Amino acid sequence: VNNPEEMLQRNNDGSFYTHSPVDMWEAINQHISLATSTNSPILHVMIADKVVTSLIAVFENIITYVNTLDTSAKPELREIELEYISALANDTALHIEEVIELIDNFAIAEIRERIDEIFDPLTTILVKCGETCLKRLAGLVMSDVQALLDQVFMPEWMEGNQMHVATATISDYMGDFE
Repeated sequence: VNNPEEMLQRNNDGSFYTHSPVDMWEAINQHISLATSTNSPILHVMIADKVVTSLIAVFENIITYVNTLDTSAKPELREIELEYISALANDTALHIEEVIELIDNFAIAEIRERIDEIFDPLTTILVKCGETCLKRLAGLVMSDVQALLDQVFMPEWMEGNQMHVATATISDYMGDFE
């Protein structure tokens, strides 16, 4: 949050990410492996409950951050806002994959149903986090073409190329998102 430009990474396929999910899940998986080695159902449930509680707080913070991010005072952040929010969205997808894998690794049959129930609120907030990032990205695209769209249906709009530029700009963004 303090230095997003330092956190931003780029995959070979052009997608953006940060190292946060990898670092977080490395620590979480270490705790889970300790619980698994004990074969204690109670310890499994306790660890799962703490993981969910902690991650819900993290994702609530991310949602608040994305919703309240003001780049007007930080030109360096404004320049990478699209990439940074894309990275946070991709990070959220990685977190979802990790949660699914984690749930699948709870093999003790007697707690399996309880584990699913424990992780339901986390899954819900992860989806909300992804939606928040995507809404912010859509807002960035629309704000970039807003001036062009404001000119549509004005007397001069038929003489200009506002729609052509707007659709070309949106197409460029969609290529970037893909």
